[in-house]
Amino acid sequence: MLKSAIANAKQKEIGDIDDLVISSAYVDHGPALKRFTAGPMGRAMRRKKHMSHITVVLSPKETGTRR
Repeated sequence: MLKSAIANAKQKEIGDIDDLVISSAYVDHGPALKRFTAGPMGRAMRRKKHMSHITVVLSPKETGTRR
């Protein structure tokens, strides 16, 4: 995911790539694919294949000094 975020920053030409830092990263719920699998006595059992959305936000490094 980090390689993809860096490639997007290069594509959009957002300043110097070496000055970027991860400001936030989080995972949200995504869609669920409904699938069927074999169950007992010839029945079909439903199972959900859960997915997620991963978000990585890059921002320029702050150059100020901390106290």
